[in-house]
Amino acid sequence: MLAARAAAREAAALAVPAVAGGLQLLGGGGGRGLAAAPGASSSGGGGATPSSRFVSTGQPGHVFDERDEIVGAQTPVTKALWQQRYRWTDERLAAATPRDRGADELAKPPLRTVISYPFSSSPVLREHYRNPWGAVRIGRVLEDLDSLAGLVAFDHCDDGDPSTRPPLLVTATVEAIELRTSHLTLDQDMQLSGRVVWTGTSSMDIRLELEQGGGQQLSALVTFVARDPVSGKPTTITSVRPEGVEDVALFEERGRINAARKAERKQQAAARHHVSAEVEQWAEELLTAARTKRDLPALADANHLLMEETSLDNTFTCQPQQRNMHGRVFGGFLMRRAFELAHSAAYLFAGSRPRTIEIDRITFRRPVNVGDLITFRSMVTRTWPSARVPGKGVAHVQVEASVTQPEKLYSHVTNSFAFLFDFDLRRDTTTGAAIPPKQVLPSTEQQALEVAQLFGPGGKKAAAPPAPARSRGSSSASSSSSGSDMDDVPDTRRYNLATNTPVSRRLWQERYPWTEERLLAVPPRDPSTQAPKPPRQLCVTYPFSTDDQLREHYRSPWGEARIGRILEDLDSLTALVVCEHCDVTDLRSRPPLLVTAGVEAIELHSSKLSLEQDMTMRGRVVWTGSSSIDVRMELEQAGGLQLTALFTFVARDMLSNRPHPVAPLVPKTRLDRDMFCERQRANDRRRAARAAAAASSGSTLHHVSPEGERWAAELLAAAKSQRDMPALADRSCLLMDETSLENTFTCQPQQRNIHGRIFGGFLMRRAFELAHSTAYLFAGSRPYAVEVEEVTFKHPVSIGDLLRMRTLVLHTWRCPDDPTQGRALVQVEASVTQPEQRSSRVTNTFSFVMGFELARCPDTGAPVPPMRVLPSTEKQALEVARAFGPGSGWEHLRAAHDPPYSRPAQPVARSAPRRPLAAAKKSASALSEERLQALVAAPRLKQHISAEHPDGGQAAAAAAAAGSSERPGPQKPPPPPPGQQPKLNLPRKQVAAFAAFKEAVTDANKSVIAARKANMPDASREPPSKAAAAAAAKGGRQ
Repeated sequence: MLAARAAAREAAALAVPAVAGGLQLLGGGGGRGLAAAPGASSSGGGGATPSSRFVSTGQPGHVFDERDEIVGAQTPVTKALWQQRYRWTDERLAAATPRDRGADELAKPPLRTVISYPFSSSPVLREHYRNPWGAVRIGRVLEDLDSLAGLVAFDHCDDGDPSTRPPLLVTATVEAIELRTSHLTLDQDMQLSGRVVWTGTSSMDIRLELEQGGGQQLSALVTFVARDPVSGKPTTITSVRPEGVEDVALFEERGRINAARKAERKQQAAARHHVSAEVEQWAEELLTAARTKRDLPALADANHLLMEETSLDNTFTCQPQQRNMHGRVFGGFLMRRAFELAHSAAYLFAGSRPRTIEIDRITFRRPVNVGDLITFRSMVTRTWPSARVPGKGVAHVQVEASVTQPEKLYSHVTNSFAFLFDFDLRRDTTTGAAIPPKQVLPSTEQQALEVAQLFGPGGKKAAAPPAPARSRGSSSASSSSSGSDMDDVPDTRRYNLATNTPVSRRLWQERYPWTEERLLAVPPRDPSTQAPKPPRQLCVTYPFSTDDQLREHYRSPWGEARIGRILEDLDSLTALVVCEHCDVTDLRSRPPLLVTAGVEAIELHSSKLSLEQDMTMRGRVVWTGSSSIDVRMELEQAGGLQLTALFTFVARDMLSNRPHPVAPLVPKTRLDRDMFCERQRANDRRRAARAAAAASSGSTLHHVSPEGERWAAELLAAAKSQRDMPALADRSCLLMDETSLENTFTCQPQQRNIHGRIFGGFLMRRAFELAHSTAYLFAGSRPYAVEVEEVTFKHPVSIGDLLRMRTLVLHTWRCPDDPTQGRALVQVEASVTQPEQRSSRVTNTFSFVMGFELARCPDTGAPVPPMRVLPSTEKQALEVARAFGPGSGWEHLRAAHDPPYSRPAQPVARSAPRRPLAAAKKSASALSEERLQALVAAPRLKQHISAEHPDGGQAAAAAAAAGSSERPGPQKPPPPPPGQQPKLNLPRKQVAAFAAFKEAVTDANKSVIAARKANMPDASREPPSKAAAAAAAKGGRQ
């Protein structure tokens, strides 16, 4: 009966002609395999209509496109494997009944499943698996390992009866993944195979092997457990009947190992905290050396390093695109993220690019759900010189994954990973001898016991693990030729990569027809031939209401549009607008290199973008300078404006990297002319402010007024009290460093743009999602985006760079419009670290404003103000003072957060703006002395002062000017008569500003008259006409 079912199942499987864009199901021998057709692209093939499928757990399943491919960020192999399992389970899930226990008693022979990677003939497949150094990306292979193991386990438990309910198979552990070589090449085909080698009552062991170049390059052992999908209890599985000498030997060996492990677990449960005397002594010796390093750093051994000093963290929210068939987060995705973080930790520790030796035991303790806030923390636990290869060091890196639930104030460990890396030891400059690696010491007693149990007497790794036999010549050759490997990286626009959104991929394909040969063959573009151009608007439509797969690409864990993906598309569409303005498609001359310089502001008028309604994104050029361009972006949905943004691009010569002239802009409509003048004034003010700051202090970093410096000193005094007297400090305050999160990763080729650099939209998405996680942990409730305040691109990021992103909550305040909502300004700083050169530099800065619901008092139910954040260093204090101190324009947002001993703030009569941050900034910034010229465009301030002072404010201004030299301290206003409301007096600074109003207007009128007499364009009137602009371009700009 079972044999007949198996034959029917195999025949049905072999009848499937093709899946996943060329990955075919092949039969023959004692198993089956998946192979990719040479040259197959993930965009080819045909099949079913788009649909959404569901699994037995009730969680929403994957969405399939018109090619019957899973929509998501998985590798092509993983998609093909999951599609095979979907084909076998869709009909069965509709009529699920308990399985027949008698069928499980019948044994099955092991069925071998093989995956073929035709790298030699498929450039698309090579692009999916390429790492920054031109070899196979190990993290992607780990994803395929977990997917293939799941397919093998599912096939073994399949009874061939469509009326029975299949078990829920969960990855329990990965014992060891041994790599015979650290360099898997993309020039040779590769095969991945797997089969069941042992079964228990409700668990099974699966052996996986990877072959390339005629030899076995990788072996792994994965353990799966079977659960009933309804009750969640263990369920029996079909036993395996080994055939052949090798299968019998593996079955017996795994039986002995599992029996010994079960006995060891029982013994540990009986004496949980019992450790041997030798292990305790070894751990105490490690702790003694660690105390010396911590308490006597000047006298301690310089070759010692505390374990905490090697730590790296990655925090992110799990997205729907990362889930598996059962609606949980894919275990292979977690393995890849943990491996790449461990690789970065070893890279920073060693100072040279590490190579993977072994992936030690991986444990899956609890499932991870979509929307969970997960943190990966890596630590180098042990190092030693390699016993096999002189001049090499070995590092053991441990990664722990934990899920945090801020609403419940709860956190638990979900996964643990361990990796072994080797690296080149540093050499003595005098003798040339290899310097042993630094010894890592535990920081806590728990860490000391864990290291002692693993590496101490009787531990699993008591002796230094021997390096696997492999060709060291090939490994070193790959390291030396890493630079040349990137020369033949295919053009990004030719491939449909899964790491970009569909809109970004389409925009890239439309915008750039150039290759390196074309760029070198044509002459540079002559600036005199660039005629003035009117603004041209480009639009992108998102048909969410009718396109299931598009919704799946942009879905967040909470069913809304994923803001990070929108940021990627904003950068892509902006670049297309700039390319259209600069005639990049003109193949007669070499175009400029267009680089994102900054994002001034992205205002979100709605914190939630729906996936049920269509959306439109549009952009157009609003201002041009000599070599810079400003682009305004808008996002509309449901008939209203939901988002506005302003991007600045700069043009550079591709060979000399010098500024390249761009075509002048000729506005046509009144709206375009107004926006042109507004941007001209804003850019003039910004240049003047930078020049004034550089002239006064030599640097624009700490350009703070004397009042701001005093305010920064008060903040530092409060922070010192918080740090030195924690028991007596204000409980509503928090040090800024305590809000920090970090993400470290290596930039991969799949994240590059059309110029071969890392895509700016990808950096914005990663920074936004890290800032979102930071605000989530700070607020204790799910935050929402209010505004992307400022984004600065200082230096480009290249493929293979080790990028570190660090967040800080700079400031918090209560929303002026809604007292139940709080606001937090989160700053993200991205820096590229080069361990070989011992250098690091900041490449990008991001500022995000996040909103969140305030916690409520349990007694009264009133909203509790957000915690105050105090700077930890002088640099942080000066940055906060420059952003929120006197003269910054944000004084009203810091009124409730002043230090308790600072001078009281004067009451200010102001109407609450509709957008509390953006509108308040624009109105309040006009009060700054650096921006008095902007008073011309602030009629609301004039009306406000006229209402309070009928004489125009001259008497008040004279009185303020007469008393400005005395600088009297703040005085409290007299109490109002009974039954009357207190009258709000206008601050002295506004009165003085309005006194300078007439003088500013007079100076502006004089400059306008002089400009008109000289027949020169100025920002206070309309831009030159098309004829005048053409004449100016022909004769040279004035």
